[in-house]
Amino acid sequence: MKGLNWHDDLSTADEFEELSAYCRTHNIETDIYGEGKFLNDFEMEIAEFLGMDAAVFMPSGTMAQQIALRIWSERLKIKTVALHETSHVEANEKRGYFYLHGLQTIAIGGMNSAILAKHLDEIKEPASTLLIELPMRALGGLLPTWNELLEVLNLARSKKIKVHLDGARIWEASTFYGKSCADICRLFDSVYVSFYKGIGGMTGSMLLGPKDFIEESRIWLRRHGGNLHTMTPYVVSAKLNFEKRINKMHEYSDRAVSLAKALKHIPGLEIKPDPPQVNMFHVFINLPLKQLEQAHEKLMKEDNFRLCTRFAETQIPNWTRTEIAIGDQALSISNEEIVDKYHKLLALAGDQLTVTA
Repeated sequence: MKGLNWHDDLSTADEFEELSAYCRTHNIETDIYGEGKFLNDFEMEIAEFLGMDAAVFMPSGTMAQQIALRIWSERLKIKTVALHETSHVEANEKRGYFYLHGLQTIAIGGMNSAILAKHLDEIKEPASTLLIELPMRALGGLLPTWNELLEVLNLARSKKIKVHLDGARIWEASTFYGKSCADICRLFDSVYVSFYKGIGGMTGSMLLGPKDFIEESRIWLRRHGGNLHTMTPYVVSAKLNFEKRINKMHEYSDRAVSLAKALKHIPGLEIKPDPPQVNMFHVFINLPLKQLEQAHEKLMKEDNFRLCTRFAETQIPNWTRTEIAIGDQALSISNEEIVDKYHKLLALAGDQLTVTA
């Protein structure tokens, strides 16, 4: 289906054929329990690209981040982690940090603000780690300014707090700062990156940091059951799609700014952040969730066009939120066509409201 929010609209068969062709072209051998030239070379490549000492490929970011927080907490002998309340670790992982590792969290920062130095300065109890997400997905890709980032990191260091980067979308953040990914990642003690979100791979992540930290992470990977017999399909997909897209991040971000500018003139729509800071942003629509979902279903059936993956309620009555993330599919669709689809969505939702009333 044509639409937004992802890259290639490949069938499962086509995706596996693409991976197979890549394996033949590059004569790739299967890794066994994390050991293999292709896998280990890719770990070294990403570590160098991000300016870190070492890296380990992991099946999921959930695993990678919990392992990082466990290691720093044990080394500092402090069980508390400071993070934003919208952090994936806090909001989406069923408190795995507590049930698996006995960790506690302190939520800092405002609901509509990145974590700033003043937020960190307000906490009184000791913390082993400060987790910072760049960009903040739950806030539409929001980022602190470069100086704000340096200020909070310097304060953390002065308090002897380790700083961990949730860099699931760090590839996109580099365009906002005008810095390389390595310039950003070197500011942190440990870093997690994803290969399926902005990069578009099947799944997979990497955890990066000092060599001794990564050696310990491999032990925890085994304890988590993440040291699979082979991860070759995921590693091949990560490497292939990294090569495809790492140099397109500026193009994605520029297009997000352009599209947001076109959409903001539609009555009943608001854009956050305005302008977008990365390749994603949130669209707030002055209509109820149920009517928008029904209207979107009808739009997809009639036009074979998907505007988003989902809608979500907001704290403001009758306002609904959705996310736009620019990837390869969106680059092939004009702003004018997307604006037209939003006009049709609102008209269909208005019809639903009339019927309901």
